[in-house]
Amino acid sequence: RREWTEEDVLNVFALLPNASSFALTNYIMAGKLKQCLELLASERKHGTYILPLSATVAFKLRQVLRYLELKRRGYDQKGIMEELGMRSPYAYRFLERDSRRFDEKRLTEALLGLSDMNIKLRQGGRGYEKLEEILVRLLA
Repeated sequence: RREWTEEDVLNVFALLPNASSFALTNYIMAGKLKQCLELLASERKHGTYILPLSATVAFKLRQVLRYLELKRRGYDQKGIMEELGMRSPYAYRFLERDSRRFDEKRLTEALLGLSDMNIKLRQGGRGYEKLEEILVRLLA
């Protein structure tokens, strides 16, 4: 009998309806570009509408960016949790860990790219390809 790994759990969630955005953000936070791209390819194949995926990614990236800004400004854990509306020290520890993989400049560029992508999507522009480009730049 084999023990479940974190990746096994994420892969199971990626196959569930509406849970793929959860798996995608976890892959992004873990810096797993290959898994991000595989998940996006699967979602494209299944015809998943990209806006909910990109919204979830943008929310998480904004949260990490805000954490980094607050940390830079000298906020402690309690202050950051209050500013971000967090109640769980457990969730804070994950945010703290995940934020180490990113810097404010790359997060800002990714968020600007997502905003631009969402505007262009509404005008018939590219979707999955643009999201893939944004993630490659963010995680490279």
